[in-house]
Amino acid sequence: MEDKAVLQTIENNREIVRDSDSEFLFEYQKAMLLALKELGTLDEMQYRYAEATLKDQRRQYAKKKLTHS
Repeated sequence: MEDKAVLQTIENNREIVRDSDSEFLFEYQKAMLLALKELGTLDEMQYRYAEATLKDQRRQYAKKKLTHS
């Protein structure tokens, strides 16, 4: 029998939005890329390209946010 994670409760439920939760979204997307790599859906090169793209998007968003402050 396999162990399975079960959601029991949700506390402080709120919408995740880019403006206030950009760091969380970045880490979440990065974790999804790593999971895809571990499953064999992405090879090493695809993973590195996607991670670099994600990091570039993060830099561009931070730069844009600074210029509009």
